[in-house]
Amino acid sequence: MEIAKYHLDSVDRDKWAQLTVSCPSTTPFCLLEWLELLDLGFPAWHVHFIVMEQDGRYMAGLPLIVSAAAGVRQSHSMAHGSPAGPVLDPDADPGLASALLSWWADHYCAGWQAI
Repeated sequence: MEIAKYHLDSVDRDKWAQLTVSCPSTTPFCLLEWLELLDLGFPAWHVHFIVMEQDGRYMAGLPLIVSAAAGVRQSHSMAHGSPAGPVLDPDADPGLASALLSWWADHYCAGWQAI
């Protein structure tokens, strides 16, 4: 299983939609429509996705907001307390959520484990 990062413009929209539809704990804040609104409404924010793919299917994903201002790079999932968090396929190992969060912390949080 591979972990990859995509920008809103490059994520596979069909695979993301299928993942969010199949996950019983998905919130509206994980849906592409909401994420597109954030992207349009807040130009300084960049919507990204961390996904785990297996056999051509997204098994787990984490939507993120990445921003940089005054030399400070920040990453949130999601901004302003929108309850997004990891999205898992019902057939996925629940441990994938921890793997996504660890990857995010390693690549975006500069060692600060404020998850």
